[in-house]
Amino acid sequence: MKVDALDTESENLNYSARALRAVFGKYFTSDEMALQYARKQEAIANIVYANKMGNGDERSGDGWHYRGRGLIHLTGKDSYAGCADYLDIDIVSEPELLQRDPQIMVGSACYLWQVLKLNELADKDDLNSITCKINGGYHGLESRGDFLERAKQCFEID
Repeated sequence: MKVDALDTESENLNYSARALRAVFGKYFTSDEMALQYARKQEAIANIVYANKMGNGDERSGDGWHYRGRGLIHLTGKDSYAGCADYLDIDIVSEPELLQRDPQIMVGSACYLWQVLKLNELADKDDLNSITCKINGGYHGLESRGDFLERAKQCFEID
């Protein structure tokens, strides 16, 4: 089964200069810098994810290579390595598999679900805490809540 890449399968980093300043102001400290990087997804990823989560510096390209991918966006070289061990598939060398292979996409979501210990929060219907654990904040909470409500209706869950 082939799955074409969708926005939800890979992190969208197509930020305007204004959005860069609003969302990533600590990295894009001036309007001029934000204008220079606006809409350059690879460059944005390499700045925002440099020197964290097992990634190298900006020049390494790790930020782009290990950007958020999969059903629950796996992000950072360390997470890719942990998930690679869990699935016994080398997604560190071939990170695109998280966008192309449905089984790997689902497997990576299961991996994150376990690592982040989301079951207890899901049992409590605590979407805020789940969102914070996954995103490190509440970005996208409203749309995630809408999606959850639609899913509950499909499964007739109260």
